[in-house]
Amino acid sequence: MEDRTKELLKDPAIIRIVKVIGRASLSILELLEFGIAHKEINHALATGIVVFDRVKAAEDYGVAAGGDYYFAFLNSKVKLSDTGLSLLQHI
Repeated sequence: MEDRTKELLKDPAIIRIVKVIGRASLSILELLEFGIAHKEINHALATGIVVFDRVKAAEDYGVAAGGDYYFAFLNSKVKLSDTGLSLLQHI
């Protein structure tokens, strides 16, 4: 097992996100509904544990240009990266 994997397995926020997402894509909003903090989501994105599954344009959500892009962000789907899937196997 890599040193990075061992280090990530010690991070409770990362483990929690990996367990919640599993192999399915979830939106940022769904992660928040599971009680995962915005800070934890940012941490998982920054460490490369999760990646955006598909970033939709705001127009895909019926948001006009100059509209509420935060709504589009909250509905963006994330999935486990290869590193995240590797962690899932070790849990």
